[in-house]
Amino acid sequence: MLIALGIIAIIVLLLFLPLRIVFSYHEKVFSTKVFAFGVQIFKHSPKTQKKDKKKDNAEETVKKAEKSVGKLSEKIRHYASISRKATTLARKYAKIKSITLKMNIGTGDAPSTAISTGIMWGQVYTLIGIIGSIMYIDKHDVEITPVYNENVLSLDGECIIKSRIAYIIFIAITILIKINSRKGKEE
Repeated sequence: MLIALGIIAIIVLLLFLPLRIVFSYHEKVFSTKVFAFGVQIFKHSPKTQKKDKKKDNAEETVKKAEKSVGKLSEKIRHYASISRKATTLARKYAKIKSITLKMNIGTGDAPSTAISTGIMWGQVYTLIGIIGSIMYIDKHDVEITPVYNENVLSLDGECIIKSRIAYIIFIAITILIKINSRKGKEE
């Protein structure tokens, strides 16, 4: 009996210890790392795939684009309530420790590079404001550098989200229940 209580106590303790999730984008590769106790316990970095270089005619391209936009709008409507629930739970049980973004922008033309850089500053801080209204952000570091003599766009970013394992499990179960109840209503 005492051993069972000890095991249960250890499991409960492990569930409420902090967990750190790091999302990063560097050199066209998006990766995810999960840390517990300061030790990396999970890493995912997808392999890049080579695309087929088939030439489609313009009509096929337009039809594919219309079909994909239609599917996207259906998915957006379908998961709107699920995202509201996820947002509420994320606001309550997780916080962003830091957001780091380093970007180089260049169009080869000084005036258009300056305008593009200003637009990007506005877009990035608008996005940070929206994210900040959903979740608490400890700190953010944004560096957008204009490159006036080159045609370049490079982006390196990292976002660290901190929560507890039990909360992540709770959020995942709640969202899965919401998805399954939504599927039942459609059929």
